Amino acid sequence: MTQKQQRILNSALLLFATNGYINTPTHRIAKEAEVSEGLIFKHFQNKEGLLHAIVDFGLEQAMGEINKILMINDPRKQISETIAMPMHLINTQGEFWRLQISLKYQVPEIAKKYSEHDFFKTFQSVITKAFEKMGHQQLASETSMLMMLIKGLFSLLPDMEEKERPQITRYIQSKYLRNPIV
Repeated sequence: MTQKQQRILNSALLLFATNGYINTPTHRIAKEAEVSEGLIFKHFQNKEGLLHAIVDFGLEQAMGEINKILMINDPRKQISETIAMPMHLINTQGEFWRLQISLKYQVPEIAKKYSEHDFFKTFQSVITKAFEKMGHQQLASETSMLMMLIKGLFSLLPDMEEKERPQITRYIQSKYLRNPIV
C-alpha cells in the first residue's frame, strides 16, 4: 500500500468515525488526506469501496488478536483474554470500532456483511471451545451470553473514559472466572 493510499484510509476512517459514513463526502476525505478526489476513485473506485477497504483492514488486524488467543491452551486464560479483547482493540483501534458501531445504523447492509466475517465466527468458536474444555453443560447459552456481553463492550467502551475500561473488563472477567457455571 502506498503512503497516499494509507493517508486516504486514515483520513476516511477518522472522518467516517467522527462525522458518519453518510455525512462524509469524498472531497472532504481528499482534502484531509491532501490528495485529489480522483485519486480516491482510482484506488478505491468509490466511497463504498473505500469503506470496504477500511473495514477489511481493521478486521484483518482484529483477526491477528484472535489468533493469539487461539494459541493459548488454558481455557480460563482464553476466556479472560477474550473478555479483554474489546478493551484492547478499542484502545488501539478506537476510530475503527466507533465506525463499526455506527455502520449498524447508517449502512445496515454493509454492517450485516461484516457481522458475518470470520473474525466474529472465530471469536464465537474460541469461546465455545473454551467453555467446553471448562466443562460447561449449556455451551450454546453460555457462548451466546458472553458474546452479548462482548458485543456490549464493543458498543460501550469507546464512549467510556480510558481509565474506566479496565475496571469494567476486570469485573466481567471476575464474574466469568470466579467459579465455572455448570
